[in-house]
Amino acid sequence: MKKMLTAIVILLIALFIVGLVKDQIIKAIITSTIEKTVGTKTSIGGFSLSLLTHTVEIKNFKMYNPAGFPEGLLIDLAYAKVNLDVQALFQKELHFKELTVELRELDLVKNKQGEMNVDALKVSKKREAQKPVSSAKKEEMPMRIDILNLKIGKIVSKDYTASDDPAINVHDVNIQKTYKNITSINQLILLILTEPMKSAGIKGAKIYSLAALTGVGFVPIAVGSTIFGKASNEEILNFNYNKVYDAALKVITKSGTVKNANKETGVINAEVNNATVTVDITQVDGGAKIKVSARKYFLPKPEVASGIIYKTKEELK
Repeated sequence: MKKMLTAIVILLIALFIVGLVKDQIIKAIITSTIEKTVGTKTSIGGFSLSLLTHTVEIKNFKMYNPAGFPEGLLIDLAYAKVNLDVQALFQKELHFKELTVELRELDLVKNKQGEMNVDALKVSKKREAQKPVSSAKKEEMPMRIDILNLKIGKIVSKDYTASDDPAINVHDVNIQKTYKNITSINQLILLILTEPMKSAGIKGAKIYSLAALTGVGFVPIAVGSTIFGKASNEEILNFNYNKVYDAALKVITKSGTVKNANKETGVINAEVNNATVTVDITQVDGGAKIKVSARKYFLPKPEVASGIIYKTKEELK
C-alpha cells in the first residue's frame, strides 16, 4: 500500500512537471513567432493549455516599442483565450473557433522625427504587406479564426516631436467589437493595432493603408457599449492631498499655461493643447480624488482630461 501511494505521488509530480514544461515550451514558441512577425520584443506573464477543454489562456501579454523609440510598452493585453479546433491540427491547420482578446492599453508613440511606433513594426512595412501570397514563403501551418472578440480599453498617445517631455492624450475607448474570418497572423496583429486607433479617432498613421493591403478592412459584426463625449474624468489616487496637488500643478505647468491655482480649494484653471482645463483635487478616505475637465470651443476633450491624470500619476511614481 505504501509503495502504491509513493508511485501515485511520483506520477502526479511527473505529470505536473511535464505540464509545466509543456506550457513553457508553447509559450516560448508563441513569443518567438510574434517577435519574428512584428520585429520587437514581447513577453507573456501567464500561459495555460487545457487538453480537456481544448482552450488556451494567456495573461499579461506585452509588446514593447521597436528600435528608435523610447523604452516602454506598445501593447498591454490583459487576457486572451482561444477555443482550439484540435482536429484541424491533424490536417496541419491552426484553427481557432473563437478568440477573445482583452486589450488593456495601447501606447502610441510619436518620436522626435514624427514617426509612429506602430508604423515602425516589421508587420507594418510596405514591402511585407504588398508581397503577394503566392510569392511569399508559405507558413508551416495556416491559421484561421472564425470569431474574434476584441475588447478595447484605453489608448495612450505620446508625442515627443516638440520636447523630451511628451504631450500625452488618453482615449478611454471601453468598447467591444466582434469580427469573423481572420486568415493570418499578420491580419490578427494589424487588426489589434488599428481597430483601437480607429475607435479613438487617431489619424495620420501609415499602418492604416498597409493594413488594408493584407485584407484588414473588417466591419465588426457586433459592437458593445462605449463612453465618448464626456468632458471630465476622475480618479482616486493613493497619495495625500498635497502631493497630488503639487504633482498636478507641475504637470499643468509643463504641458500648458496655468491661468490660476489655489491650493486651499484644490482648483487649477489652465489651458492645455488649446483646451480649457479645470483640475479639482479633494481629500477623500484613502488618498485624494483628482477630477479634470477639458473643453475646446465648448466641445468635450476627454483625451486631454485623461492625459493630465495619466501624467499626474506618472509624476507621483
